[in-house]
Amino acid sequence: MMSLFAFPLTYLIGRKSYGHREKVFNTQYSYKGSLLTIGEGTQGFIEEGHKSLITKLDLATGRIQQAVVPLKYGHSIAALNDRHLLAVGYKSSSLSLIDRKEFKHIREIKLPEGYLSSGHFCVGEDELYVNLYPDDGTYKKKTGAIGVFNKVNFKLKEVIGTPGYAPHDLRFVRKDLLVSSIASAKSKSGYVYLPNEGYISFLDTKLKKITSSLNIKLNATPTHVGVFDEDHIFVATNQYIPIENRKLLKDYLGTGQIKDKFLALSNFTFRQKKIAMSTPLVLVGSNNKKKMKFLNKAPGLQRRLLSFSIDKKRKEVFVTCGQSNLLLCLDGFTGDLKSQHSGFDLGLSSLQGVCRLPDGNLALSDSERGIILYNPVKREVIRKYDVTLNLSTHLEWVL
Repeated sequence: MMSLFAFPLTYLIGRKSYGHREKVFNTQYSYKGSLLTIGEGTQGFIEEGHKSLITKLDLATGRIQQAVVPLKYGHSIAALNDRHLLAVGYKSSSLSLIDRKEFKHIREIKLPEGYLSSGHFCVGEDELYVNLYPDDGTYKKKTGAIGVFNKVNFKLKEVIGTPGYAPHDLRFVRKDLLVSSIASAKSKSGYVYLPNEGYISFLDTKLKKITSSLNIKLNATPTHVGVFDEDHIFVATNQYIPIENRKLLKDYLGTGQIKDKFLALSNFTFRQKKIAMSTPLVLVGSNNKKKMKFLNKAPGLQRRLLSFSIDKKRKEVFVTCGQSNLLLCLDGFTGDLKSQHSGFDLGLSSLQGVCRLPDGNLALSDSERGIILYNPVKREVIRKYDVTLNLSTHLEWVL
């Protein structure tokens, strides 16, 4: 029988602490490990600038630690090794090395001259791979790069050019093969991103070169990647209309693609100052790189496709839709829609991060406040944590 009760917890924020309350909806679940996320600004303040807020949530005790790191537009954080975490943002000239035990910034890792961070990194056996985009501010230089660093001393080993402007996500397909989603340059008028200039590229880590690239040829740009297996790689695409572009926005909204239920705009949407269009997922395989399948399984509702979680046991792929506040569950082989889950029903206003927990349940995060543990089969909220997230976009589970 489900029980509902609350108890006080002390959440540690840097060197400060404050009382807090956590709601537990089902006590049969017991978790080890922690969730990591990163957002913009400092404690209690969402701000553009040179600082970002990292958060660590202990799933067993509910203890929260937060610290400020010197990054612009914090975007992703993950384990580098047993002692350190690594955090990356947008438009930063360095990465943040974090002491895992103390949970504090200890070192800046400088990026190659002429490049800024572009969102994500990937950790190999001996090397660290970091997505980069050109620091020219004019969009005249049309190619980004993937930086290869020594994983121990962080010395730059190589800079590998990419066909597109801004490599964003980066995932291992297998031990010697990485896949990167490469966003187009930003448009100066009309849509936010230039149409028909986004790529999906494959990097051979032994040869240290891009072996193939696909131009998705959409009025959208690739953003994030979910690797189910070598033959089933899911790529999110996005396109936005600036809020001030009234004519284009009116034309788009007039098409009826967005259902009334999901027209409520979150604070996150207003802060971004742009409306996400409903765009397809792309399904591609590393062995048949020229064949792409476009998935529009929730027409009108695939607005700001964002974070992926893979469940190979159930053969499922989960992806969040940040501006339509949805979680989609897709078949890992066919891409068919198996179920969809509304963030409104879960007490979240703008679903952003998703990651799989060891038992197959999911952790989900809001853009500004709140993390939940969720059983997608029973559609059951297991636990809720009321925590400030400062426009965080992704979740990462670590033991």
